[in-house]
Amino acid sequence: MSKVQGNTKANDILDDAHGDSSSNTIEALSFEGALAELTHLVEQLESGQMSLEDSVSSFEKGVKLSRRCESLLDGAEQRLEILNGNDT
Repeated sequence: MSKVQGNTKANDILDDAHGDSSSNTIEALSFEGALAELTHLVEQLESGQMSLEDSVSSFEKGVKLSRRCESLLDGAEQRLEILNGNDT
């Protein structure tokens, strides 16, 4: 996808959606951090103020954030099952 000339916010969204963010990759986010970003993206999408391209890029990032949250929840569930003696 191409950059949006003169639109820094749109370019930041595009960079983040494609993993170009240098410091805060989705895989490094805590559950709370990923959920906060996901919540913010949903609010932006629901506002209806984004272009189609930005909406699609934000949706892509939202899917990645959702998967990160699910992965962290699965890991926490497994840890709790081990602590409770349910190795299922």
